[in-house]
Amino acid sequence: MAKVKLQNQEFEIPQELTALDERVVAEKGEEEAKKQRDINLKRWLSQVSPAATNATLNWSEESKLDGSKETVIRVTPQLGTKGGREIDALIGDLCAIPQRIHPVMELTFELKLLQISGQFIGREALPRLLSYQSRINHALEYENSDERIVSEICRKLQDAQAAPSPWVPLGF
Repeated sequence: MAKVKLQNQEFEIPQELTALDERVVAEKGEEEAKKQRDINLKRWLSQVSPAATNATLNWSEESKLDGSKETVIRVTPQLGTKGGREIDALIGDLCAIPQRIHPVMELTFELKLLQISGQFIGREALPRLLSYQSRINHALEYENSDERIVSEICRKLQDAQAAPSPWVPLGF
């Protein structure tokens, strides 16, 4: 028998799950036989825990109290993505938003620097400020488009249907 350690659980598994297929070893080599054995073991373990489906298996030999050797397989789950089509669409929407400083913030900093450096003093102040009018209008229009995108994402999240998991949580 071999022992599996998976998410703070230990249990024994049948020897046939750990044995290499001699036909595969003869035809394709030992490494390919190990890959196929691991795939079959993950498939079997996924009935116990869905986290085992994409897990890493670490094989080792440990000595028992009676001096015999025992095969121990440590199953380390790999993180994966969760969600479905709705989440993928939302992520696509979020990625479509330009990755840059918002024009309102950019304009705010620029105008504040001009004010601090004293460039909004005297007769040149009004014409200089008026020269920024088109950029101010553009920044305000851009701000409304962000609200539209965020509202759309929020609406999609609210409309997304709940999907039952095909797996029963451990311990239930």
